Amino acid sequence: MTLYLFTTSPSLQKFWKRSIDNQTIIVEELETLENYLKGTTQQVLILADENSCLDIEEFFLKMELYPFVNIALFNKKPTLQHALNLLNKAQLKGYENSYLAPVNLQQMIATIQDGNKWFFKELTLYMVNHYSERKDSFNKEILSLLTTREEQIAILVAQGLSNKEIAQKLTLSLPTVKVHIKHIFEKLEISDRVALVLKVRV
Repeated sequence: MTLYLFTTSPSLQKFWKRSIDNQTIIVEELETLENYLKGTTQQVLILADENSCLDIEEFFLKMELYPFVNIALFNKKPTLQHALNLLNKAQLKGYENSYLAPVNLQQMIATIQDGNKWFFKELTLYMVNHYSERKDSFNKEILSLLTTREEQIAILVAQGLSNKEIAQKLTLSLPTVKVHIKHIFEKLEISDRVALVLKVRV
C-alpha cells in the first residue's frame, strides 16, 4: 500500500519521515495529490495533516472520487466532538495526534493496512462505551470462531471492561487475559478493541 504524507508543515514532514520505515511520498498541495491518485488504482494510505486542509469537508469530498484511498487523519489537538462529526466518512480509517510516538504511528499504519481502524484513546473509549450502553446483542457466527473462554472475554471487552476488570470478574491472572485477547485478535483478524467491538456487536 503506497503511503502519501499530505502536509505543508516542514516539522511534521520531517517527523513522519523519521518515524516511518516505509518509502513515502510527501505532498503539500491537494491538486498534486489528486494528480498522483489519477495515475493509480492500487490501495493507497494518505496520512493527512488536518491543519494543512483548508476545508476538511472538501478534502473528503474530493477523495470520494478515489475509492481505493484510505485516510488517516492527524491533528495537533484532536477533539472528541470534531472526530465524531467525521466518523461517517467511509474512507476515514484512523484519527490521531499529529506527533504520535513513532512506534505507535508504525502500529497505526500496520493496523490500517490490515483492514482495521485506529483512533485516539478518548475516541476509542467513547466508541466502546457507546456500544456497551446498547442492549446486549452479539454476532453468534463470529463468536463461534472462539473457544468458550475467548467468547466470554470477547463479550466483556465489547461491554467496555478493561483487562484488569475482566481478570477480576473471571478470576484469571492479567497475563492470562492478555494472552486470550491476543488469540481473539488473531482468530478474528483484528488488532484493536474497537475493531473487536464492531465485529462482535450486531
